[in-house]
Amino acid sequence: MKRRAFLKFATTAAAGALVAPYVRAQSKKFAGITLRVNGYGGLYDEALKRASWLRSMRSTD
Repeated sequence: MKRRAFLKFATTAAAGALVAPYVRAQSKKFAGITLRVNGYGGLYDEALKRASWLRSMRSTD
C-alpha cells in the first residue's frame, strides 16, 4: 500500500472511530408513527400514492 493511500485510510478510520459514539442511526422515539401529508385531492393524490408504492416496491428488490 502506498503512503498516501495509507494516510487517507488511517485518517478516515480515525475520524470514524472518534465520531461513532455520537452517531445514532435511528431513534425508536417515532417508531410506529405514520406521517400523513395533505394533498390536492383527486388524480394528484392517486399519482402520489402510486409513485410512493412503486418506490417502495423497487427498494425491496
